[in-house]
Amino acid sequence: MSITETNNNIYSNSNLLSVSSGGVTNGYTYSKDRLDSINANGGTQYKFEYDKFGRTVSEKICPEEIENQSIRINADIKTVINKIIFI
Repeated sequence: MSITETNNNIYSNSNLLSVSSGGVTNGYTYSKDRLDSINANGGTQYKFEYDKFGRTVSEKICPEEIENQSIRINADIKTVINKIIFI
């Protein structure tokens, strides 16, 4: 496996592994030379799935993170509503 670094971009066997610019770094992972996921600056993740012909069949934005944020928001809304009702 050969790894080279050029202009804040890191490649392995022609696959882009990471891009850094202005303090922001995005990482890329591959499965069978297909883009599997993108980690945007250590936060949001994007996942990709393919059919047997290599065509993209699914693109997801980190469902676990979105679900957890939704639970926190719902809990915050319930707290605010309870405070309004009991004031």
